[in-house]
Amino acid sequence: MASVLKVDEIQSTSAGGVTMPNQPRFTVRGNNANYVTTSPVPFPTVVIDNASGWNTGTNRYVVQKAGDYLFAVRMGICRVTSNDGYSYPNLKLNGTSVAYSYIQMSSATSFVNGIITTILTCAVNDYVEVAFHASGGDYYNGSQESSFSGHMLG
Repeated sequence: MASVLKVDEIQSTSAGGVTMPNQPRFTVRGNNANYVTTSPVPFPTVVIDNASGWNTGTNRYVVQKAGDYLFAVRMGICRVTSNDGYSYPNLKLNGTSVAYSYIQMSSATSFVNGIITTILTCAVNDYVEVAFHASGGDYYNGSQESSFSGHMLG
């Protein structure tokens, strides 16, 4: 059986590696520096978005190229403000929950990190967003505390 390799561009590095410059990738960050419960989580600061998939109006990443993607969410400070309160960031694909980080504390005013990392198979025009749910909790949406990123694996 014959194999077929189709490429648009291959570049070698001086160390003999291969770069893949056309793989979609993005990183966005929060910027209001307050404790909030806004959902979907707003990430208005675009650090990189080489495929123009991030929409600051909807706070969604719209997939421009089908494939497997690695997504990572960091809610640097989730605060639980009541006994047995909870908070959790929730990663959604086309409006359906696919991964979340659940935080519940037995004492008031506790702080933890909400982290999500997952691989998803996405089609063109699929969208990915971060929702937030809480009862007696919120998150700090600063540029160093909250971020959402993803890149195509292949």
